[in-house]
Amino acid sequence: MPKIPVDAAVERLLRLTDERAELVDQYGNVLGYYDPKPGRLPQAALDACPDTDEELALIAQRARSEGGRSLKEILAELPQE
Repeated sequence: MPKIPVDAAVERLLRLTDERAELVDQYGNVLGYYDPKPGRLPQAALDACPDTDEELALIAQRARSEGGRSLKEILAELPQE
């Protein structure tokens, strides 16, 4: 598959979406589609995260070392309908 480099301005726009987007020229003609990488967060969401990379790593480490609750335990606490 060919790779087409985009300039920084287009890259910033593409990073603002987490869903498929139509790419059009200046006249509105469809050039193609942008399909973001699965699991990628839009840059706006990343910028809004108050935690630093170090803090996120500490949170992940703490979660791995402290374990957690099973899905069964979590569901048992939810209100029954």
